[in-house]
Amino acid sequence: MVKGKMRFRVNWVENSTPWGVLGAVFRWCDTAGLAAYNEVEAKEEDKALVKEWVEMWDGNGVMRNNSCEIYTNNMGKEVWVETCLSKVGRTSWGVSFEIFNVSMEKTLARMDTTIVHVDAKTHSRSVPIPQVEKLRKYVNSTGPKTNPHPPRDPSTAVSRKAFTTKVRVTDCDSLGHINNAVYPLLALESFPTDIIPPIGSCKVEYIKQILPEETLQVQTFLSNTPTPLYTSEFRVDGELVATCVTAPLQAGTSKL
Repeated sequence: MVKGKMRFRVNWVENSTPWGVLGAVFRWCDTAGLAAYNEVEAKEEDKALVKEWVEMWDGNGVMRNNSCEIYTNNMGKEVWVETCLSKVGRTSWGVSFEIFNVSMEKTLARMDTTIVHVDAKTHSRSVPIPQVEKLRKYVNSTGPKTNPHPPRDPSTAVSRKAFTTKVRVTDCDSLGHINNAVYPLLALESFPTDIIPPIGSCKVEYIKQILPEETLQVQTFLSNTPTPLYTSEFRVDGELVATCVTAPLQAGTSKL
């Protein structure tokens, strides 16, 4: 089974604002996932494949979506993040994360990630996973799962705010495109500053890679639903390149 565990110290910034908590959850899961990939406990007959799998995860994996649920706006001083391989398809795989308090007694957040295996030259074309049937033996199908957001209903959506920004080099990762953790923070920047609530869930769909120096338009819509949904659309030259749906943390409940 591909499974890992990593401990993080929580700083004041990560606990002081809704965007601090949301950004921290994305960063912790990113880091814990890489650590788990490099600690694969392969069966003896599969050890020759481990190097190829790790290289695939580290250098040729592009995220398709992230879906997280956050159950508290206070992460405490330290957290544990557990990671497991949750699914494997022909050209993609899923990773599930569960964030616990330091005593491992309480779940603070969860995240599910889908990653696509792409060609090493352009990072734009999906390619089959090597020895996929063997990798499927390491899936933990009983791992935690998040609940998907309902789609935005255009008839009940009202545009709240839009802004344009140029993609900074410091927003990008080693693959040369915007890092997945930047999208939800840009989405929150498109909220009116007087309504940013503690975030209870967030789902990002990555449609096309966004590169440094491109001009990015971000617009957020508020859906008139029992649980308010804020849908942020990311566009480059009018083309939709990503979406981010967030919902507030519900008062008096531990889960959305």
